Amino acid sequence: MTTAGPGTIVLRNEDEPLLRGVAQYLPDLQWGQLHAVFVRSTVASGRIAAIRTERATDAEGVIGVFTGSDLDLEPIRAHTSGIPPALFDRPPLAVEFVRFVGDPVAVVVADTLSAATDAAELVEVDYETRPVLIDPEAALAPGAFVVYPANGSNQSNETSMPHDGDVMAGADVVVHGKFLNTRVSAAPMETNGSLAIPEPNGGVTVWASTQRVHALRDELAHVLGVERAMVRVVTPQVGGGFGAKYDTAAETAVVAAVARRLQRSVSWHETRAESMVAMFHGRGQVQRVELGLKHDGTFVGIRARLIGDAGGYPMIGALIVGASLRMLAGPYAIARVDGHAVAAVTNTTPVGAYRGAGRPEACAMIERIIDIAALELGLDPVELRRRNLPPVDAFPLKVATGYTYDCGDYHAALDTALALLDYDALRVQQAARRASGAVKQLGIGVIMWLDATPMNRPGEYASADITVGPAGTLDVAVRTGTMDHGQGHATSWGLILSGILGVPVESVRLVQSDTAVIPKGEGTGSARSLQTTGSSVSRVGGHLLDQARAVAAHLLEASTDDIVVTSDGCLCVAGTPTRAVTWLEVAAAATQPAGLPPEVAALLGPRGLTAESDLDNEGPTFPYGTHAAVVEVDTETGVVELIRFVAVDDCGTVINPTTVTGQQHGGIAQGVAQALYEEVVYDADGNPRTASFADYLIPSAADLPSFETHRIETPTFRNPLGAKGIGQGGAIGATPAVQNAVIDALTHLGVRHIDMPLSPQRVWRAIAQGGLTRPATA
Repeated sequence: MTTAGPGTIVLRNEDEPLLRGVAQYLPDLQWGQLHAVFVRSTVASGRIAAIRTERATDAEGVIGVFTGSDLDLEPIRAHTSGIPPALFDRPPLAVEFVRFVGDPVAVVVADTLSAATDAAELVEVDYETRPVLIDPEAALAPGAFVVYPANGSNQSNETSMPHDGDVMAGADVVVHGKFLNTRVSAAPMETNGSLAIPEPNGGVTVWASTQRVHALRDELAHVLGVERAMVRVVTPQVGGGFGAKYDTAAETAVVAAVARRLQRSVSWHETRAESMVAMFHGRGQVQRVELGLKHDGTFVGIRARLIGDAGGYPMIGALIVGASLRMLAGPYAIARVDGHAVAAVTNTTPVGAYRGAGRPEACAMIERIIDIAALELGLDPVELRRRNLPPVDAFPLKVATGYTYDCGDYHAALDTALALLDYDALRVQQAARRASGAVKQLGIGVIMWLDATPMNRPGEYASADITVGPAGTLDVAVRTGTMDHGQGHATSWGLILSGILGVPVESVRLVQSDTAVIPKGEGTGSARSLQTTGSSVSRVGGHLLDQARAVAAHLLEASTDDIVVTSDGCLCVAGTPTRAVTWLEVAAAATQPAGLPPEVAALLGPRGLTAESDLDNEGPTFPYGTHAAVVEVDTETGVVELIRFVAVDDCGTVINPTTVTGQQHGGIAQGVAQALYEEVVYDADGNPRTASFADYLIPSAADLPSFETHRIETPTFRNPLGAKGIGQGGAIGATPAVQNAVIDALTHLGVRHIDMPLSPQRVWRAIAQGGLTRPATA
């Protein structure tokens, strides 16, 4: 058994059932269920003229075929805040119009999956096609076809951050850029799915692969037209979410409704092709930016005009472009900021809160325009950044976007990364390759990233019980409103509680993802879990220790003030280690309140040692870091090889080093993937051209180098742990680091910008169009 505390490297508690294959995912749940398969729109924009279901209904094994008119459900709200407005609410099954290829129009329920799949092909849908919009800029152009006529335009919402006066006043140089932040698929290992089980009282229990059980419960209750108490949502293991499982899936609402209608359990699981075309996508921004500078490189002001692609149903993804505006200053001392952002409706898959949700898009834009400015001024891009980073004593730092950054040592992160990289030596190598005209040119990209975690302020709920478990073992059951789907919560909470209570890390058991057991919660997203839930767990630990000390004092006939936790995890009288009781003895005594003094029993909960907390943090924290990529670019083929990646990140106090390292590596892999490989593509008619992994490229481990991850720690004052988020940092910083590195390799050939992904074809074309002739190879 391991007694440890925050910062200790321990094995993850979560891994044993995964490695043994006993952890349960949705497909492992067997309730004698029926199987649902969705009929999806084959056109991107059209009015439904007719749906003929007779042949499917008569097919062998079919229990029922349902359309939107049959189920008559309330629409899924675009956003509970009312922005985007309610006219964009999404029908779970398209009733009158379809708005993207893959939009579900009917569902077939059968006793086997194969029967449902075969019958779905028998449903015939007639469409009156309408104009198709796949380009968000074109969607906002005057005279464009309006997808939602009642809105009057294809703009779903707007965010402004105006500057009073000329944002570029006093600038000696103004550089301009237009960048595309490509639309990507979340591509989680496990696709979406749900299992709905009707209850005798008319309610329904829904097992769902989701990141937010409480939000899903609330939205299902709304769609079904029932009280929240009638809906229970439970989540088994989740094989990845990355924001694509943050909002309510339309199919989950339909499956719940059908289960109640048939009074039979019904399950649904996406195929990979369905996931690629129907699961929430990410990113998708058109960015126009100007950066004003003095001749010495001092930033004067930044102006940005952003268009976000919200897809066919503007939901949380429509808010992402506004989140990018709030990060316009980045980690730099930019006195003036002027921004405007709109979200556009297009006939494409709806966009969701993909990893980082607005922050990666902003970082990519800022870091690209800085490299362009460095070329314009003839400055080293690292030096230009250094001149505009605030000093450590400037914090807390109020910036022009309205945020107040909590703390940081940006110069330390930059200097550490440069030392690890041996930056000056790399520049010498680069110069030698350029002089020799080598086919493979060296590129170096060094960027600063910044996150706001979480962008919204809410705290999080946690509770814990300490009891005697089976075979006389100690059982510390922790209930939290956030959900672990790979983040390592049980181990992190175990380290926190072990540090406070001295209990073994392995004794901490996570109870989560069930609205019948956990009263409330915001779910997992926006890199928030440790600083919100972890802080609540820490407070819970303090309450439990107070209770335990009171019980121990009674058992040892001592004063509560004299009870301390020993290094071996017992509670003893200070200065007299032989007078001690174990946690097992204290936990057992706490379950018998009648044997305790009334004042001690009054401290305990219904299960003995029980405590709960609903801690609200002071505001978002601002983790940051320096990411550096080194690439080789074959100038004859355009092939890019990432040969090194160095990350120096500051996420405040590190509780679980193993998890932090894992988050760094996972985020970097996704960031690199967007820079080099991933892009969702549609043809002019809105047909997806990247509907499988044969067409949509994601890297394997063989495509990536071993990442060199490092950390510095500046604890924040905004939560008791001093922790900042780290789950999104890699996805924020890696993308521009790699993009800048590739372009840096080619600037001597006249290349100034290449949009993502930097495929061999795009890179080769940029070289060919650079306007310079590559020197002959020496």
